[in-house]
Amino acid sequence: MGLVIEKICEVVFARISSYELFNNLLPGAVYAVIVERLTQFRIFTGNMLSDVVMCYVIGLLIGRIGSLVVEGLLKKIKKGNWLGGVSYKEYVAAEMKDDGKIQMLSMVNNAYRSLVTTFLCVLFTVIFSLFWPYIAGAKWAIVIVGVILVIVLLCFAYRKQTRYVAERAKVINGKSARKKKRY
Repeated sequence: MGLVIEKICEVVFARISSYELFNNLLPGAVYAVIVERLTQFRIFTGNMLSDVVMCYVIGLLIGRIGSLVVEGLLKKIKKGNWLGGVSYKEYVAAEMKDDGKIQMLSMVNNAYRSLVTTFLCVLFTVIFSLFWPYIAGAKWAIVIVGVILVIVLLCFAYRKQTRYVAERAKVINGKSARKKKRY
């Protein structure tokens, strides 16, 4: 059984992109390790495949929180155009001329956002863990609310990604993308 899991992990790691590694797996692993050390919550099972999948899913959720919540809040800071950015049309045009360098910069940018979000989630989890003894009796209610929040988060992430795909198709096909969106 151990050899099968080892082989599966080998195939998964061979196919995982650097984007997936830096923006999903790494933040999930950082979150899991810190939360296990600072709280009573246990994430790791001792099963390598399960632990990698758990870290990936946690990182994926952290990334969506970063994309939808943290990025949204940072864009609201108007003082001196703090976050900056260009329109999606400008980004796609530059990307087509840049031989991958702007994609790498964007990946690093997203990794920073994911790590900021990771530590915000760690902070929230540590604070939540302080109240856990008082609310542990309502475990199923907490699980249901948590699942509903994850579903809502992923629905908004899906909506945002669908808009990116549609805008990219419009830009590539020569139609104008929405001008007000900044990236």
